[in-house]
Amino acid sequence: MSPQNEVEIEFVTRDICAKHEPGTHHPENAQRLHVIYQWLKDQNIPLTTNYTVATKDIITAIHTEQLFNAVKSSQTEPAMFTLDTASNTHTYAAALAAVGASVYGMEQSTPKKTIVGLVRPPGHHATRTRAMG
Repeated sequence: MSPQNEVEIEFVTRDICAKHEPGTHHPENAQRLHVIYQWLKDQNIPLTTNYTVATKDIITAIHTEQLFNAVKSSQTEPAMFTLDTASNTHTYAAALAAVGASVYGMEQSTPKKTIVGLVRPPGHHATRTRAMG
């Protein structure tokens, strides 16, 4: 690839993302992040961890306040939102970090720079009113 066509890739994450655990029954787990972190370290590729986590206002622009509060309450009382969507005491903080990484990616991406968020919980099945795994 010629230098004029090269694209910079920046990887963003927070340690808290690896602490969300949906339970041993769920195929999505922190091991995937640990493997990627190790590979990046072996390649001397840095991780960006200095970005702003999401605020309630950002999250409730997409999800209901009731859903936001349900996930927030999992800090002290882990919950089963659906048969395959569980939280632990780290899920809320991990979700704030994951959404913050997504916002950072939208703000910092350019035609010459791609942002990759290494985050959990993934949240890609969630609806406006329901957490889904």
